[in-house]
Amino acid sequence: MASGAAATSGGGNAAKTYPFGLVEKRTERNIPMVTFISDVPEFMKQDGAELKNVMEALDGLYNELKALESRFVNMRQVHKMRIPEIEETISVVEFLQKKAEAGEDEPMITNFQLSASIFAEAKVNYNAGKVVLWLGASTAAELTFEEALDILKTNLKRKEDQLAQCEEDLQLTKKQVTTAEVCMARVYNNDVKERRAEAAAKAASGKAGDEEEE
Repeated sequence: MASGAAATSGGGNAAKTYPFGLVEKRTERNIPMVTFISDVPEFMKQDGAELKNVMEALDGLYNELKALESRFVNMRQVHKMRIPEIEETISVVEFLQKKAEAGEDEPMITNFQLSASIFAEAKVNYNAGKVVLWLGASTAAELTFEEALDILKTNLKRKEDQLAQCEEDLQLTKKQVTTAEVCMARVYNNDVKERRAEAAAKAASGKAGDEEEE
């Protein structure tokens, strides 16, 4: 197995590299795909593949994966919080649209939030046929019901796709974490096994020498 080559993220930025071919490749979202070490004795024949060096490389890879896992968990939470907000806004606009189509003249009285604990009363005129939609980045726009619904439904679909992708990335990262953990255990256990075998061989050699002297 060759030593690790440089890998780059999907965005073209240089990604962290690992020796001994520990990373097979990286996904478009820069998730390192861990190479499973099936034959540890053969793996340890590589140049510089001493226990300390290999374990340090595996530990670094493990830490990167755990950081990615934490990031995907946080991103998933953000998407899960945002989706209900968009769905609720769609429901409100559809409600206003139906009222306008029904030709109701009586304005709706509602409350809107000014700050964390301050609300103000407002009258909503259905017949205006428009809403002011917050677009983000300190930007709002006055739109027709149809325009607002089109934007909101597009945003909802994008958020749902982002959530699905985030969930997929999270599960993949968790699998790579497990693979890294298993590899660390296999490398360490192989070292223990070899040391014990070496100690047993020395003990047997010493015993044979004593018997010859007798």
